[in-house]
Amino acid sequence: MQSMKVLVFGTFDGLHEGHRAMLCQARLIDHQGSDSTHYELPASPETSQGGSTKHYLVVAITPDHLAQELKGHQPRKSSAERIQALKDARLADEVILSDSQSHSWAILKRVKPNIIALGYDQDDLRQSLEAHLEQAYPDIETEEGWQTNQKKPTIVVLDPYHPETYKSSLLAD
Repeated sequence: MQSMKVLVFGTFDGLHEGHRAMLCQARLIDHQGSDSTHYELPASPETSQGGSTKHYLVVAITPDHLAQELKGHQPRKSSAERIQALKDARLADEVILSDSQSHSWAILKRVKPNIIALGYDQDDLRQSLEAHLEQAYPDIETEEGWQTNQKKPTIVVLDPYHPETYKSSLLAD
């Protein structure tokens, strides 16, 4: 399978095993061309399901003011600290600050991902992204009929990793 560019969004305020599992899943997605799918974490982070290729992983960190807006409180760590923690953990190929304006989606033009991997609990983000992608990448009419625009990134919803234990809101205290 050809390596693809995968984009993940998140606050990552206090990196924990749930985050590590999410990023491992995102890097090893076995993309089969479906619009939205679930993916299970391999038994070991070193082994991928079905011999998947490790993809180029870009993590977009939520800026401080948007994290406060989304979560109702200021993050414990600044965006610079959160970016550095992810870089130090070497879980992604690239760690960048996401758009400063909510739902502007300028980051999609910058990164040009093939796949956008979302956490199981990012429903609002998924709905907003799906609406944006429908407008930004309309289906194309061909001689065979309507087809999905090949430049349109695929949204993949990742499976949780022990959400009763590893969820930032539970680990905040």
